[in-house]
Amino acid sequence: LAISEDGGETFSRPFQGPVVDRNLNEPYFTASPFGLKVEENEWMMWYASSTGFMMVNEKPEPLYEIKFAHSTDGIHWERPNITCIPPSKEGECTARPTVIKDGSLFKMWFTYRGSHDYRDGAGAYRIGYAESENGRDWTRMDDRVGIGYSESGWDSTMQTYPSVIDAAHGRYLFYNGNGFGATGIGVAVWQDNPA
Repeated sequence: LAISEDGGETFSRPFQGPVVDRNLNEPYFTASPFGLKVEENEWMMWYASSTGFMMVNEKPEPLYEIKFAHSTDGIHWERPNITCIPPSKEGECTARPTVIKDGSLFKMWFTYRGSHDYRDGAGAYRIGYAESENGRDWTRMDDRVGIGYSESGWDSTMQTYPSVIDAAHGRYLFYNGNGFGATGIGVAVWQDNPA
């Protein structure tokens, strides 16, 4: 956690330890959190939690899935060990969620990959999509994500690490392309009625 006292110009850590770390139910690692203040005294967080490792070509590859936490202050988190986006097949990993609240509906964009050949290969990262009425229980709807690999170019073999924001001029999806973003970060603009 880092806090700004000057409107976001500078940040400092209020303490050295993490706000979410390994625990009895999650012994391997936690990563790529997204926190959202949903009410005055209610925060929600979605994050990647490792479930172990898979041996691929004699090399251990990490497995992880998106889980849920909640807090009254954004610092002390309750983690009920709820998996929001479980793997759809063996060896699939889900991570790096970004969530917006659209009216009463929560919408999540996230990244997913396979465990075999995922560095710009057949199992490479893609962007997925899910919806929830309460932020805990999610329905995965990858066919509604609104984006897929380009036929050629910088995001034709990988799309990952999505970040969605609503701005005055529309909804924007920032994401990394091939090679985990080797050539930088791209942006896509949401269209209500894509042509």
